[in-house]
Amino acid sequence: MLLGTVDSTSDELRRRLREGDPAGTVVIAEEQTSGRGRLGRSWYSPGGEGLYLSASFRSDRPPRELPRWAIAAAAAACLACRGVGGASYAVEWPNDVVHRGRKVAGTLVEARVTGEAVEDLIVGTGVNVNQEAGAFPPGLAGRATSLRAEIGGPMVDREQVAAVFLDRLDELSAALERGEWEPVLSLWLTLAPDAVGRRVRVLPGGGAPEYDGVTRGLDACGALVVEDSSGRLRPVLMADAVRYGEV
Repeated sequence: MLLGTVDSTSDELRRRLREGDPAGTVVIAEEQTSGRGRLGRSWYSPGGEGLYLSASFRSDRPPRELPRWAIAAAAAACLACRGVGGASYAVEWPNDVVHRGRKVAGTLVEARVTGEAVEDLIVGTGVNVNQEAGAFPPGLAGRATSLRAEIGGPMVDREQVAAVFLDRLDELSAALERGEWEPVLSLWLTLAPDAVGRRVRVLPGGGAPEYDGVTRGLDACGALVVEDSSGRLRPVLMADAVRYGEV
């Protein structure tokens, strides 16, 4: 369903699920007043310029596999961006799509879990589609860009971006529901060049010291795997703990 202004497409979809809308419902809005990304950060959502979309799924997989949907969603968003802008768009672990270091899209997966049952699952995405270069607020200037700003020329068709995203998300989520993690991971790795062989610094947290290492892909739960100087493979759960190009 296409709506005008909402607080957040994911919040709107959650309300509709509670009112009885079925899994598979998709909410797309022209504008968000309280769009959000990872760690509760806000997502800049001006009217008529971006793609703001949330889709609901029903899953019988165990809750420990939920992070895999974030990997699938990021891959789908990257493929949607590449569909109109070419191969220079890449995934940055775990859930961002970037173009030469500037963020173009982000995804966020939220779920209701009771015990070992996933009650429902919402995949939200925001894509900067038609914002002009220089139109982002000061806090985002230099860190964000849009498809149109990078491609140039006329307005980009937001419906096309949405269609590719939903088609690929459906394919990848169906694979996850069948327990097929490896095909999803393999696709994601082709879109995420920094996930293997990139030197990084991992900041301290949870009592663990800071260390340098090399990225070695993802584990079965979607965590970034970093090989430290001793050869130990260490899963990293928080994206903000990883610094690229500092070692």
